[in-house]
Amino acid sequence: MKKDIQSFILFILFQTIVCFSFAQTGRYVFGKNYEGYSFPKEHEIWGFPPAPDRYTLSDEEIEEAEIILKKNIKKFNQVFIYHDKKILIRYRLKKYNRQYYGYVNDKGERIVVIFLWLKKHCTIKELSDDILMSLGGSLLEGAFNVNLETKELIRSYDLSKKVV
Repeated sequence: MKKDIQSFILFILFQTIVCFSFAQTGRYVFGKNYEGYSFPKEHEIWGFPPAPDRYTLSDEEIEEAEIILKKNIKKFNQVFIYHDKKILIRYRLKKYNRQYYGYVNDKGERIVVIFLWLKKHCTIKELSDDILMSLGGSLLEGAFNVNLETKELIRSYDLSKKVV
């Protein structure tokens, strides 16, 4: 029994050390009409340790990604039907706080992942410690991948056209 307790305590201690070695808070970034937190390559995402394809974004890369986002966001405006009511989703980028992280895809292209969170529901401070996970019905308004090489904006997930 005593060995079980000691083993349990050692396990908890080890887990704590591992978690703190991966944990790093985001770096506050801001520019014209955007602000948010960028997470370094060492930051774990949703409990997973850092992947080897991750990298830490520079301010210039974030600014470039924001320019691509702004130029291409209108194509993602959508009309949804919810219980016979039309709901228009229009991205007005000033309404959102952001979270960013970067990775390199299989082709060697730099990808910036941007999460858009409504300012009225999610304060900038709430976004500083961890990349928030979105499960149905959340306050996440958009998740986009920006390819810095091809200047392409891709929606990370697609909302259905009709919600029942």
